[in-house]
Amino acid sequence: MSTENWRDRDARLKEERAEKERQERETQALLTKELTAVPMVDVKEGPTTSFRAAGKGQEPWDLLKGGGFKHRTHPHTGGHLLTVLQRLYAPTGLGVSAIIEGYRRSNTNSVEGPFISVGPLKDDSQGSSSSRWSYAFTVPAMRRVMVTKELLGLPAIAMSDADAKVELYMDVPDVTRATMVALRSPGPFNFIETTWMSAIPAEWIFAWSGLSGPPWKQVYRKFDQDTIDTYLSILKRYGVSVD
Repeated sequence: MSTENWRDRDARLKEERAEKERQERETQALLTKELTAVPMVDVKEGPTTSFRAAGKGQEPWDLLKGGGFKHRTHPHTGGHLLTVLQRLYAPTGLGVSAIIEGYRRSNTNSVEGPFISVGPLKDDSQGSSSSRWSYAFTVPAMRRVMVTKELLGLPAIAMSDADAKVELYMDVPDVTRATMVALRSPGPFNFIETTWMSAIPAEWIFAWSGLSGPPWKQVYRKFDQDTIDTYLSILKRYGVSVD
């Protein structure tokens, strides 16, 4: 092949790459324009809103269909919650503060708790490199319940200074009857982190956003069936992956 032919080939490949990039930019512009019609939500951080980062297998369409966040292994039933709380506060254990911190930092779950971690900051991957989505949900009204040996049915409980900073919240002051159970504790930079022991139903979730990808993906949209269906149909029409 002559030198001139190599030059012609390189020029052709350069033109093809430029044309492909131009088409991709045009597709992204049209896609972005269509997606602006899909209902978005101006999500604000605040005391009544929490955020849950999630990875593969917890896409918005799957989460809505599945009814929200549930622990993959351990049940959220009252009897099991009581057993877990007894393990957390047992005098012979590590203490609730150390156990919850270990779970949130390294996913260590020595007490088989149905834990679901959430945080106060939007667009936060919450320490997981595999997080793809952020979900905003409304925190329901609950009351703080003082942890006592009578509440947990134990002869004694562990309560160090660090343990005393972990607060128990429930909808009723009876673990076996409670439908909402959560532990709140200080996290990095004095942010309050919440570890749910009861499930987080889809009805509480009001918005979702991607944590990475093009700008049109990283905006909060309404968490409902119509919005999700419209979003997916637009992506399908443009041949764009939903991941």
